[in-house]
Amino acid sequence: SIPATWFPTAATMANSWNDELGEEMGKMLGEEAVDEKVNVLLGPGTNLKRNPRCGRNFEYFSEDPYLAGMAAQAEIRTLQSYGVITFPKHYIFNEQEINRNGISVWLNEQSAREIYLRPWKYAVSPKRGNSHAVMTAFNRTGAKWASADSALIDILRKEFGFDGFILT
Repeated sequence: SIPATWFPTAATMANSWNDELGEEMGKMLGEEAVDEKVNVLLGPGTNLKRNPRCGRNFEYFSEDPYLAGMAAQAEIRTLQSYGVITFPKHYIFNEQEINRNGISVWLNEQSAREIYLRPWKYAVSPKRGNSHAVMTAFNRTGAKWASADSALIDILRKEFGFDGFILT
């Protein structure tokens, strides 16, 4: 086994409200990735904390869209400066781990745009985080599987300017 650095949780980093600290963590992750010849990081967890019982809340920065977006942006920008491709996850509305392949999430477009999509704009927009990839969620948005929801993919590509690839 290869020794690895143990970093604070995403929530701990975001709760510092310190972009420089997030960039420093991105730098350390980037240096470790280069040393270990790793060119892809499955993260950071950019999904908002929508449910206190979500099994991945420790991976997600915050329930606040601005804070989550700024933390994701700082980490992504720095990591990618080391040549590491980031996969912010789980796009979008990931609520739970148990039976996550079948759960349907219902919300209106206003709350989706004003709250839940905002961190993704910070993560993928070319003038912000500029992530080169995104990992989708397994849930459904309404009756559509999130990965196959063309309206959600169009928001990434056409509205936020994302030109990378999407992993399901």
